[in-house]
This record gives sequence, structure tokens and C-alpha cells, in this order.
Amino acid sequence: MRLAALVLGYRAPQVLAAALPVLERAGFDVFLHVDAKADLGAYLRALGPAGAVCQVTSDRVGVFWGGFSMMRAELALLQAAYRRQRYDRLVLLSDDCFPLLGPVALRRFMTDDIERISLRRLEAGDPFLARYQGFYCFDHEALTLLPRPIEASALDTDAVDLIAGAAALMKRGKKPIPIFYASQWWALTGVAADRVLEVWRSDAWLVDSFRYAAVPDEIMISTIIGNFAADRPVCNSPVLVDWSREPRPYVFAGPTEAAAIAEPHHAFARKLRADAGPDLLAWQARLLAAG
Repeated sequence: MRLAALVLGYRAPQVLAAALPVLERAGFDVFLHVDAKADLGAYLRALGPAGAVCQVTSDRVGVFWGGFSMMRAELALLQAAYRRQRYDRLVLLSDDCFPLLGPVALRRFMTDDIERISLRRLEAGDPFLARYQGFYCFDHEALTLLPRPIEASALDTDAVDLIAGAAALMKRGKKPIPIFYASQWWALTGVAADRVLEVWRSDAWLVDSFRYAAVPDEIMISTIIGNFAADRPVCNSPVLVDWSREPRPYVFAGPTEAAAIAEPHHAFARKLRADAGPDLLAWQARLLAAG
């Protein structure tokens, strides 16, 4: 079985460095996208020797929260993986994810012929549906949802082009299609990943409709699976994220705390504190010893 881990890297190289030996032992090829806003050299130095197993994408995207840039980063990872070979299973992770299973159990977890993505069809009146039906654009310093200095909010030609693209789509309207919501984090079979890339290449109207949606990382891949791979069996997301405690999502002190509330469909947990060193290394040693 050919396995690929697609990792979105930004602020937690120390956590990723501890996870990589487990992923490598489980047989994953690891593809890493480092946010273009981060210092790539500093990030790779923080990974240390473990980073040698990562294949870093050359087409880096500056990711803005809630924007389509997150989808562009995911696409860069998918394309990087497919340039190497077609995989039987691809799992999307962030660099602050850590395995909850040892290498043998993790590999066995990935063998089921099931899409590990938590699909929920959004019905009329659901507030999350407005994130698709409305027109949004957060992929620029002048437009981002995050706080920034006034001086960083000036319009330039890139911002104007983004707004012009939104205006053009408003005249046509969003593509009418059932919308599905899910956690951003998934583990897809090669069959489903094929469908995702096919839609990216062939359905410009749908892609543009998500380009000007809010938080498309929680609705685009799930909508593609829900509509174009509707015959596929699905399960919940493989990544534990705790939205019940502050700060939301809750930041686990270490993998031991996360494992205490994990369910059988969870193979990973996020977010883990970058300074959880002793617990991370102890957990890593436990997983590797388990085989």
C-alpha cells in the first residue's frame, strides 16, 4: 500500500520533527508545504535531521486564514504527490498534528476502503451554507480577516484583481450544487483523490465559486467527495480536534492528554503545543517501540 502524508507547515516544526519517524516507519512518503509567509530556511533548520524525509513543495503559497489560499496549498501538496506516483491513501495533516497510533497500527488504519472525511450536507437555512452562497475574499493583506496594521491594508494590483474576479463571478453567480461540510483534515483513497484533481482541472466554474467562498477548506473537498464520489463509503475525520474548550481549537499539552479523549476513528491529534518536548519524545518512543 502506497501512503502519502500531505503536511501544511507553518509554526510547529518541532511537533512535525517528532512525528516524522513514526510516519516514516509506517511507510508514508511525506510531502511538506511551508507557508510562503514563513522563513523556509529557519523552518527546515528547526526540523533538524528528521526533515530529510520530507519532500518540500516548490510552489509555496502565502496562506490567509479563511481564504482560498488554503486550498491552493492543499492542491500544491496533492500535485506534488501525484508527480511522484499515484497513492492508495493520502492524509492531510498540519505540522502540529501527532500520531496516536504506532507505525503498524497506523498503516493498518489506512487500509480500509473508506473515505475518512466527516461529510454533512448543508440544507437551506444552515449558516455554514452562506459561506458558499455569499462572496468572500480574504487572500490578501488588505482583505484578510486577521488583525493587521493600517499601513498593511493598502490596495495593490493583486487585491484589485481579486476583487475584480469576485465582481465577474457575481454576474454569473455561484454554481448550483449540493454543499457538504466537513473537518478540513481527511484521509482519502486514491480513487477519491483522483476525483478531486479531476474537478480542479475540469470545472472552472465550481473552482471559482469556492475561490470566493469563506473557509473553503471546510467545504470544497467535502463537496467534491459528496457529489462526485457519492458512491464511496465515508467515516469521520482521522484527526482529533477539540472545539469544546478554550482556546478553540483547544491546544493539547501533549499527545497523552489528546489520547485520553480520542475515539477509534482518530489516528492523529491537533493542536499540540510546540514546547511539549518531553511528552512528545516519550510518546514517540512508545509508538516506535510498539512497532
